[in-house]
Amino acid sequence: MKRTKLFYIALMALSLYCCEKTIEPDPDQEEVFHLAGTAWKLSGIYDMQDSLVRVLEPTAHYPLYYTLIFGNDTIGVGYITDTRISVELYQDSLTIETGRNLQLREDENGKFFYSLLEYINAYSYSKTEFKFFYEIDGVKQYLKYHRCGETANSEEPFHLATTAWKLSGIYDMQDNLVQVLDPMDCIYCYTIIFDTDIRGEGWTTRNWICIELDVDPPSIWGDKVGEYGDGEIFRQAVEYLTSYSYTKTELKFFYEMQGVQQYLKYHRL
Repeated sequence: MKRTKLFYIALMALSLYCCEKTIEPDPDQEEVFHLAGTAWKLSGIYDMQDSLVRVLEPTAHYPLYYTLIFGNDTIGVGYITDTRISVELYQDSLTIETGRNLQLREDENGKFFYSLLEYINAYSYSKTEFKFFYEIDGVKQYLKYHRCGETANSEEPFHLATTAWKLSGIYDMQDNLVQVLDPMDCIYCYTIIFDTDIRGEGWTTRNWICIELDVDPPSIWGDKVGEYGDGEIFRQAVEYLTSYSYTKTELKFFYEMQGVQQYLKYHRL
């Protein structure tokens, strides 16, 4: 009986030790990269020897052109220049749809990009690059996207240029969340992509907006047609902007309405 008690005591002590023991992460094991919440911009068309074949213009001063934002690991939404595209990824295949037949509104480069979509048959990605592969008349090439914000040297002072952001919500001056704006499941709604440190473009729920930070107060302007969800709440807030601030991970636009001070907080994609 005494031996039995000692056995159970030893067994319990071993169990407690196992439960309390911290499992150290394996330094050789690669962290799994997720597409959810990432933003990408087209670098150009490349051949299978990774040589640049063509850059589709204009891109420099049009931050939303040829972009792609993923809401989860399999579904992304983006733009050519005037045409919205949606991408759905499967394990060994993908689909790309345009929703509406708008290629006639694209410029020459946009129409060329549009013409490639039906030939895309594979994809690959890493933390910094996304590739869509296609073959036309026996010639294999790919569309290469770079991750928004990845062109900046992390050791240098942080710059807004090439970064992408999505609205987290409206906060009060004590940093308490006041409201998350609907539609929450819309991938491109309430997003901003900067082409320079002082200028960016983005979306409300339905309209293209321009962001200018070199004026006092900062300006967010654009069309106001057909907003849905809480789009009108967003539009009202940006009419009363007073200032802005940003770090590597957060972008805030402060405003005051009827004596109440709040801010729009964006997180980086």
